[in-house]
Amino acid sequence: IEFNNKECDKKDWEEENNCVPWFPYHQHRRYPDTCRRYMDLNQFQTGRADCADEGNGNNYAFNTSLPEVHPNAEGNGVQTVTFYKENFGITAREAIALQGVHSVGKVHKFNSGFMGYWTKKNFQFLNTQYYEEIVNSTGYRSIVCPGIQIGDLNGDPAPTRWVPYSNANKSDSQRADTFQWMREYNGCPFCASTEYDGKEICPPRPSKGEAVTFEEKCASELHKMSPVCKDGEGPTKGMPCCPSEPPYCLESQYKWRKTRDMMLSTDLGMYLDFQVGDRGQPIGCPGLDAEGAYKIYEKKGRQATKYVGGDTGCDLNRNEFDGEILYQIVEDYAVNTEKWYVDFPIVLKKMLTNGYSPEMMTDGPNVFDGVTCRRKKGIFQCTKA
Repeated sequence: IEFNNKECDKKDWEEENNCVPWFPYHQHRRYPDTCRRYMDLNQFQTGRADCADEGNGNNYAFNTSLPEVHPNAEGNGVQTVTFYKENFGITAREAIALQGVHSVGKVHKFNSGFMGYWTKKNFQFLNTQYYEEIVNSTGYRSIVCPGIQIGDLNGDPAPTRWVPYSNANKSDSQRADTFQWMREYNGCPFCASTEYDGKEICPPRPSKGEAVTFEEKCASELHKMSPVCKDGEGPTKGMPCCPSEPPYCLESQYKWRKTRDMMLSTDLGMYLDFQVGDRGQPIGCPGLDAEGAYKIYEKKGRQATKYVGGDTGCDLNRNEFDGEILYQIVEDYAVNTEKWYVDFPIVLKKMLTNGYSPEMMTDGPNVFDGVTCRRKKGIFQCTKA
């Protein structure tokens, strides 16, 4: 949250220099109410004793023979809400509020079989960008170098869609693939432009007094992209050049392109209504069930599955729990940032104290009072006054 607030300072710096953002953290530009937020997570409690020695011969108190119940990461919305209800006693709205924490961080293939970021340009911020990514049907394809957002030929947000995507796993795993969802957009290709929409792109902010130019920062990336058209000059190195003002490309250059934004089925299933097949693949929508939508192939002696069907045609998830319809809860948090900032810490505490009555818990010290955190070499270091 502190990092989220600090990023708002960059917005002021960009406005002063009359340039578009280097890193397009576009939620701050489209939704300025995500800036300057505070969440009440200060009250720390002790008292849980789940892992106390059960007299089963374990040497350490944290060893326990109690069975663990894990959610199905490829489950749909109904399965996920049911898991939360049965294991944590929380409502559908509370479950969806809890999953908003996915605005932070990423998944790692070597740990889970999944890969990518829930919110690629937001993954260090705790805010409601997670919900916005799920519900938006248009958007930009964002890249670090040259650090601009690529949309349609007029520079407006391009159509986007979510499609299933399978990851090939290690040879020692039971299945050759795991399924998640990836965002695709239908717009212009990348352009090596140093300006966008009539403004220069902000160079990286100076670090330790040393300014870094746009070209120096992107030297390893610019050669992969189409050059920008300049007055009196045509294509360079046989590549078509890209205009630096609308129209940014030709309609003939449009095609569906995969981005690095991803969702798990447990995320997108709260918004879209689909079922899950025997291999973990999403099914139950016109596009998902069409003939040839999934291609079965051999990989290292095992069967793997790849989705090649295009638009899934999935409907919104209209299943009702606790008097509320699932997709409407997601949309509510996508536009009501303040509501999520109130709801999230409440359900987080409820989950952490699961199975314990209030009188069994003891309030601890206010451990965050006087704590200041600074980011140094990519790592947060916190000190207490």
